[in-house]
Amino acid sequence: ASASAGTARFALAVSGPEPDLQPDNNAAGVDLRADAVPEVRIGADLTVPVPLSAASAASVQVSLSVASFRPITVDFTTADGSAISGREYQVSAGTLSFPAGSTVQTVPISLLPNPNASTNTTFAVRLSNPVGAQLGRDALVITLLGEPARVSLPRFDAAAGGFSLRIHAVGGRTYELQKATSPDATDWSFVSDASLTTGEADVELSDPFAGDAPFAFYRVVVTSR
Repeated sequence: ASASAGTARFALAVSGPEPDLQPDNNAAGVDLRADAVPEVRIGADLTVPVPLSAASAASVQVSLSVASFRPITVDFTTADGSAISGREYQVSAGTLSFPAGSTVQTVPISLLPNPNASTNTTFAVRLSNPVGAQLGRDALVITLLGEPARVSLPRFDAAAGGFSLRIHAVGGRTYELQKATSPDATDWSFVSDASLTTGEADVELSDPFAGDAPFAFYRVVVTSR
């Protein structure tokens, strides 16, 4: 057998009863190309709502360009941007392993609840030190969607006795309009609600019967879907 860069060469002996095989052609040279070195790369940037009352997780996908017959590892770590670890997300670092033949692994990133988040913040997840692969896309950005402090002035319809309020909503939230006779009340009543699955948009919350309680106090309660 002989070998050159990226190539293994050996003689292959063929035997059998086939009549067309001749003694002078029963050996052939065969090249076995070394398998391509896989590229390990992180997935696309993510945008997720800030959890309100309990921690949630964002799943970061890491993949190989091709499967390998050898195990592959790569280190990962989070890095602060405008989002701060320990306050908006849980710092995470370690080594991700790809068993032979696999091409996709995920890294769960814990997001911490923050019901008072009013602006979007970001942090990064980065890859480094691949073993058995070369590094491709090595970082992604996670954007945490806060609750924008954009609320319109309430509108009253004197003729119909109605009340309406327009707010800027983000996906993954339900906005519930409630009312009571005092701002310190413990018996707030449901009036109406609105929600978005994804994206951002203005939504309207209204109380068509506001005239029944001219001194009502209103509030908007935000919950995760």
